Amino acid sequence: MIGFGDLQYLRTIDEYLSTLDEARRFPIRQMFAVSRLALELAHQAHGHHDPLPEIKIRSSTIINAEAMPGRIYLTEGLVNTCADLTLPENFHNIMEIDESLSVPLHEFSLAFSLAHEYMHIARKHSDFEQELGGSDRFMLATEYDADLCGTAVVYRLAQHFYGNQANDRDVRSITLFCILWLILSMPHSSLATTHSSTAERIWGIYLKVCSLRQNRYAPADPSCEGPECRQMAEYLPQVMMRISKLRPDLPFNGEGIFGQMLRGLQDSSGEFTAADAWEDIRRPIEGGVVRPTKQD
Repeated sequence: MIGFGDLQYLRTIDEYLSTLDEARRFPIRQMFAVSRLALELAHQAHGHHDPLPEIKIRSSTIINAEAMPGRIYLTEGLVNTCADLTLPENFHNIMEIDESLSVPLHEFSLAFSLAHEYMHIARKHSDFEQELGGSDRFMLATEYDADLCGTAVVYRLAQHFYGNQANDRDVRSITLFCILWLILSMPHSSLATTHSSTAERIWGIYLKVCSLRQNRYAPADPSCEGPECRQMAEYLPQVMMRISKLRPDLPFNGEGIFGQMLRGLQDSSGEFTAADAWEDIRRPIEGGVVRPTKQD
């Protein structure tokens, strides 16, 4: 915890934007506008009619975020990390994406961060924490769930953003790139206390992008048994290798991000710690029913 409850250091988005110089203010305002659209789409998809959570920003260079019912807290460090991401040279060529497509890297990375926190609220993680106990394993599972749900939000946002201008392969490639580029740009030490390893986070996000159906009303296909998701499961490993080429500074040892991800999982005895923990609590959380707490 980094003191999000210390109200004197918390600002609304408008208050935060007012502290920025003009050159910085406009792009970050745009980032928040697109991120709010992502939350609105997710809010509608979950059938919620209550107001969206209020977003507060803490003046801190630490990269962190936190959610509680009715509020999402971000640090300036996280906002700046998203705002300072850069699109690599020859991105469209290496990723084999239509050159006419703009890539809203800053907007989608912040949207993922906010969607991740929003899903802690929408999925009632804090309520289930009281019922099931807030063990380290429980926290690992709910972070994993928020990652997967946040990934789905960014994919639906990308569909909305591009409309008919992009094919589904490009939409999924850009979704995967924007989320992984953010995660690869963040120091793991800032996430190590609650999140699974970077390798497992990447694996879960990759599988989620494979399993989503183009039709937003169609259920996901986690096993990729249907033709649509099976084709994505065959195609997206190529995208992972292309992302590796964009980060020659990382020690992939010629394996690429996909190969290193699998090696990381093998080095941990093939354990999918967060995924296994998620399976323990998946049914009650997806059912959304919290048993009332007994009153003394």
